[in-house]
Amino acid sequence: MLDKRRDSVLNSKSLAMLPNNDALFQFALYDWLLGQGQSSLLFQMRAPFVEKFLSLEPRTLEKCDMLWQFYIHENQFGKASLVQRELASSLREGFDIDLARRIEYLSLSISNGKIAIDMVRGGQQTRVATRELLSEEEETNELATMLRESEDLLEIAQVQLEIQQQLRSLGGHDTLASELDHRLFNVTELYGQFAEPLRLWDAMLLILKASNHDDPNLAKSIWLANLRTVLDDSQSTGLMAVASKVVRLGGRLYPSAAAFSLPMVAEILVELSLERREEYQVGYVGDTLVRATVPHWAVFETLNAMYVGTAAGGQDVDAEFV
Repeated sequence: MLDKRRDSVLNSKSLAMLPNNDALFQFALYDWLLGQGQSSLLFQMRAPFVEKFLSLEPRTLEKCDMLWQFYIHENQFGKASLVQRELASSLREGFDIDLARRIEYLSLSISNGKIAIDMVRGGQQTRVATRELLSEEEETNELATMLRESEDLLEIAQVQLEIQQQLRSLGGHDTLASELDHRLFNVTELYGQFAEPLRLWDAMLLILKASNHDDPNLAKSIWLANLRTVLDDSQSTGLMAVASKVVRLGGRLYPSAAAFSLPMVAEILVELSLERREEYQVGYVGDTLVRATVPHWAVFETLNAMYVGTAAGGQDVDAEFV
């Protein structure tokens, strides 16, 4: 019927002339096109049953990728976003989706979700699911909820990727690192199974931020362990190395109250400065916090409150360290 000798004349117009009201025939045609590496023709010929064909079992990664591409081709960005998020979280055997690709799917899902919201607000329709009688407000709310969920998933997945990279750089944890490719883990799993047992301090703080877990004592213990590890490293440059660590983390954690409580971080910096008086330079604490993306006014208010509190409590701490 579709002799390979005629491949050179295959195009969307010639295929559109074939019977198009027979689903079984169309499915056979689509399978043949996939086998011939001509999948792009499915979109060009605007054939019927394409969406159904790509959605039916047996589902493959190729067909799922084609499904969201089909939705984009049809300006159905909400549906494309949903498929991409499902792929990011997929546990299907045979899909072989590693963590980096899962993050890529989530990023695409977020981008397409934002486009879908803009389209709805602009009066265009981009259906998320099978319901067709949604008001503009209902559809916008549904898309916004899906977008927030995808953004939350992406934030946690990026922490998962950081843990995986740290495991590989440490060496001797190849099995654990590979396990992180198999699926998206939640924050409880990442903390309890990976970050805490292996003392991945940065990752632990990132998990506190992602989960908004408000436990000041836990956060302080992690910060202290993290910065003392840097300070006590024989290869480090002491307080300057500590400052560099705070600056890097501040850019990622601030203004999260759960992971970067400004008074707490400032207090720890003062404490370490007192221990390393010989390395201390005037303005060290304030300069470090400003470089960590904390606004000047917030730094001033925090350090001023510390100074006033120290003076009122009768503590013998040199004001220059605050």
